[in-house]
Amino acid sequence: MAASPELQSGTASKKVFVAYSYRLYPGEDASNSVWTIAEHYGPGSYDSLGVSSDLGAGSQRGSMASWAQFEPSVGTYDWNVIRDRRTYVRDASQLGLDFVFIIPLGDAPPPVGVTQANFLNEWWWFCHRMGIVYGAAIYWWQLANELNSPHGPPTGITIDDPTEELVFNYCFDALNQAEGSMINGNQVFDHTWFYRSIVNAGTELPGVWCWTCDMDRWLRNAGDSIDVAATDPYGDDIWLDMLSLEALAEQYDKLSSIMETGAFSQSPCSEQCQSTWVQINVGFWILEMARDWNLAQHNNRYVLLGYYRQRDTPGPVTDTYGLLRLDETAKPAYSTFRT
Repeated sequence: MAASPELQSGTASKKVFVAYSYRLYPGEDASNSVWTIAEHYGPGSYDSLGVSSDLGAGSQRGSMASWAQFEPSVGTYDWNVIRDRRTYVRDASQLGLDFVFIIPLGDAPPPVGVTQANFLNEWWWFCHRMGIVYGAAIYWWQLANELNSPHGPPTGITIDDPTEELVFNYCFDALNQAEGSMINGNQVFDHTWFYRSIVNAGTELPGVWCWTCDMDRWLRNAGDSIDVAATDPYGDDIWLDMLSLEALAEQYDKLSSIMETGAFSQSPCSEQCQSTWVQINVGFWILEMARDWNLAQHNNRYVLLGYYRQRDTPGPVTDTYGLLRLDETAKPAYSTFRT
């Protein structure tokens, strides 16, 4: 798809389609802001619900722990971790924030005892447990994270294309079993009473050659397990990724989301450069395109727009994507995003 002349010239106007047939699902609540502050792990000191609320976000995204932190070895759970994360989700609710829960899979070692042979079976049981202990509080479940990238698989586990689709199918089935939409293996209630499933594709990462090909394959072969098709666009051509996502959402009749986008503030960029990036890409491209798309295509609308991330994070190389510095003072991009 090519951008319209209006989009290319930056003069896109908002259009209202009054004859469009809106589809609403049981349990759906879209009253909160679609913006979410996207993290990977948290909560820790680098994930403040108060800051997300001040930024005007409607939700916070994260997994809050790795698979092995929740389940150190097969069948053995760390209930202190589970309890602390339940408190965090409850705190988010008290501040009026939804929590977008990443069911963590990759980018870390799996629980002790998980092997290539039993991986899918143990993944099913882990998703089932997450559905049981968090299900009543979570509406948005992200199934793994950027499975088409090096971040996707657990350390030591190989996940080929057909297995990627099974990852989504197994976890979705486990959530259905855990949250009450399935009884004795039969679908009894529309699962949207209880939750929505999100699958996101990485775009600007090593090893990702065609994210649209990956998403198309996932939707074609595991579409019944995916409610929301999402992408994680970075860089200066976000509008192209949004057009591609919208085409796939319309083709497969899915909702749309951006789960991560953002800009760093280190060389060759700077803090002011980051602020300008937010002004152009968040303030114009993402916001205006999402608004136009949601008016025109309600049934395939953007339900979440995720900004990565809230704070810079220390490490061997400091992650400077945050709107706040390491000392928690605001960068110029903070006020730009907030307005």
